[in-house]
Amino acid sequence: MNASTITDWLMVIITAIYVAATICIMLANQSSAKATKMQVDEMKRQFEENNQPYITTELIYEKRSFFGLRFTNHGAKIAEHVTIDFDPQFVACLKESFKKLIEEQKGKECVIGIGQHYDIFFGKNDIRGQEDLMPAKGVIKFKSGNKEYQNAFEIGLNNYMTIFSVNTEEEDIRNELRAQNDKLEKLNTTLLRLAAQIKNNEENDESIQ
Repeated sequence: MNASTITDWLMVIITAIYVAATICIMLANQSSAKATKMQVDEMKRQFEENNQPYITTELIYEKRSFFGLRFTNHGAKIAEHVTIDFDPQFVACLKESFKKLIEEQKGKECVIGIGQHYDIFFGKNDIRGQEDLMPAKGVIKFKSGNKEYQNAFEIGLNNYMTIFSVNTEEEDIRNELRAQNDKLEKLNTTLLRLAAQIKNNEENDESIQ
């Protein structure tokens, strides 16, 4: 084998190594680019999640009289063009007054600000024992900028944990003031009767003299 042949084989080997290295570099770059894109997409997703309205639904019991649903915006953006569509089966089992209330708000829109809520009431205390009561479910739709969102909600009232109600501090103060006023009125009535009796006794003494 002459020197020219050896040189040719060396060039072939070097070229092969160069091609292999180039392919490895291309594959590594593609893998790195894919990983970078995934990271960027994940960062974008997290950013969008942290910068959008986030509305939750909860059962509420107000003034120990009314049951309803509270839709609260826990997100970082205002929820605009909010609409709430209830399941027809749920609406159909409500008392007529509340059924009318929910039907009237159908299709209407509202705005729920950051940390704000919107309440819809659907019954009073007598709803607790209603056997044909369907789960309170439906869909809430809203917008933020050019994006649209929707969340389904469902709360089974008959399977809900026992609801306890206690007086608020304002109610305790109000009840205490009412009790004090009752005592003052009774005392005032007693003093008026006593004054009238004293006056009557004085008039009787004068007539005797």
